[in-house]
Amino acid sequence: MQSNNKFLKKSVAGFSMIEMLVSISIIGLISALFLVNYQGNIRRSDLQMTTNILAADTRLAQSYSLGLIKYDNIFPDGGWGIDFDLSQNDRYYFFADGYDQQSDQQKQDNEILSEFGGRTILLPPTIKIKEIEMKKDGSTYKPNHLAVTFIPPNPQTAINDYLTPGRGDEVRIILENTRDNTTSTLLVNFVGLIDVLE
Repeated sequence: MQSNNKFLKKSVAGFSMIEMLVSISIIGLISALFLVNYQGNIRRSDLQMTTNILAADTRLAQSYSLGLIKYDNIFPDGGWGIDFDLSQNDRYYFFADGYDQQSDQQKQDNEILSEFGGRTILLPPTIKIKEIEMKKDGSTYKPNHLAVTFIPPNPQTAINDYLTPGRGDEVRIILENTRDNTTSTLLVNFVGLIDVLE
């Protein structure tokens, strides 16, 4: 018996044009979501890495004071420290303080900082110091220029705002990624605790 279906076409397995367009659209959407998430993670990673480097430099200054490290064969009287200035919010200074605490005014001059072992640490282009928060005697305020110095031999932690006499109890250095306005914070307190806050 012959089949009357000789004029029927055989069905061929494959994708129709609509199915292909839908598949390509889904792949494109997933790829776009992945790239956006990936770039966001890179920005957060840059900010976190910079904050961790700042914390490491602060701990290094503390270690130098604890280990009585000399600069140019002279031990700095005032120990080692980190200097922050919001007028130059793209950098901070690692310095050896060659003066005792009676001479804090002399540390404001960057030539003095470099003379006593200072080095300038530039932040990545998209990372800036957003603000400084200092706690002192129960109140919080925002200085523009501040140094955290570790004074040997213990070492004692001195948090000094250049405009206000006396030491602070705690300082928070807030870094910001200018691309997406995310922030990360370095905390230093008067007992020498150095911590990175989310």
